[in-house]
Amino acid sequence: MRRTISPGLLLRALDCLEERGVEMHSLLVAKEGELVYEAYWAPWNRDKLHRMYSVTKSFVSLAVGALVQDGLVSLDDRISSYFPEYGDLPPQLSALTIRDMLMMRTCHSVTTYKQGCDPTFIPSWKDDWVGSFFTAVPDHEPGTVFAYDTSSSHVLAALVERLTGDSLLDYLKRRCFPSLHISPDTYIMKDPKGVSIGGSGLMMRPIDLMSVLLLLSRGMDGNVGKDYLDAALSPLSEVPGSLFSGYGYFFWTLPGGAYAMHGMGGQLAYYDPSSDIAVVTTAATQGVKGGDEAILGVIQGIVEGLGDDSAEAEKRLEARTESLHIPYVNGSWKGSEGKSSYSFNGENGLTRMSFEFGEKDGVVEAEYYGISYRIPFGYGENVISDFPERRSSPIASSGAFLEDGSFALLVHLMNEEIGTIRMQASFSDDSVRISSILCGEFSFRGFEGSASGILEKHGALE
Repeated sequence: MRRTISPGLLLRALDCLEERGVEMHSLLVAKEGELVYEAYWAPWNRDKLHRMYSVTKSFVSLAVGALVQDGLVSLDDRISSYFPEYGDLPPQLSALTIRDMLMMRTCHSVTTYKQGCDPTFIPSWKDDWVGSFFTAVPDHEPGTVFAYDTSSSHVLAALVERLTGDSLLDYLKRRCFPSLHISPDTYIMKDPKGVSIGGSGLMMRPIDLMSVLLLLSRGMDGNVGKDYLDAALSPLSEVPGSLFSGYGYFFWTLPGGAYAMHGMGGQLAYYDPSSDIAVVTTAATQGVKGGDEAILGVIQGIVEGLGDDSAEAEKRLEARTESLHIPYVNGSWKGSEGKSSYSFNGENGLTRMSFEFGEKDGVVEAEYYGISYRIPFGYGENVISDFPERRSSPIASSGAFLEDGSFALLVHLMNEEIGTIRMQASFSDDSVRISSILCGEFSFRGFEGSASGILEKHGALE
């Protein structure tokens, strides 16, 4: 791998991410179109698909650009004309154009299929994601204000599929990047009606996302029109208070001509034309204050900085890269071997939990809303296991005792749902106090909050 980025600079980037407590999964850097650094935090690796969340929106933008180039749509077409089944619409929706939608200037201020629902509990969302966009009551005129509305990109994904007869991903592969060798395992998740989730459903390897980013840096090799791309990557809207300074057509922009695809949790594909440097990251920053800002700062440091080019720095970088892993609980191991089970009163669905401690690992089991959870964990390392919730399985888990004597468990979810479960247990002679925090959007109701349990050998609940 040709090195054109200082190894000392990359070491500094890794240090910064660790110091900020960011859970990284991958970091890829390319210079002048060639990959110069590739790192994965175990158990993540090059071959594993990663949920890219709102990076998917930028892919939708490329697909719409291809439709425009082929004369299948105009950006000034009204979206309602392509979805006549929703009948007479309010004037704001009737006037809404494809261009408005790409710019996040719809007539809705929120994602319509989450409106009135629990945003972190996916089954509470509306069943008809596309239909919700046309039936939700508008709250302002289209084309006027920037308001991030994921249902906008989802409807445009449905438009692509309606006009082409292809799935969104198949159309992208065929029409937008036919020369790229994208892993055949790549897919885009579907909504309850079978429409590709154009707002957040892309499952892709980071190395393949880098290939798309480099193709984009070359103007898509002409597969999408230049005028469209120039607009898509321009700051058509100012977004004060955001991680980025501007927004184009489902792309984020920064001063100096840089642009990015950005997804929840630290998924980033960033390109700086002045240095011809491209960077891809995947991560799980949900629950880490300033996590995305830390990643962006590191990327900008790589683009702008200088560092140690010595052979010693190169050796240290190689050793550091090989040792990278996602976080595990920092603490001591003093668990007495054996298993203790506790009964709970069923509040919030929790009825039973047990803790089994071995020589250097253990298992936490729980009964929650009638579902049995079994979470093996390691001390000083993560243990990989299956999880009853399919979209989150597999998981990687660790545990340890903290200075205050409580036991902490950290669970990383590693499939279509990326995030963490953090649990803490404080034991007394005959009881336990549990607290738990979930970070992410999940299709299951994991235990969250606090509860007290009674050691089962003490008999009935109090």
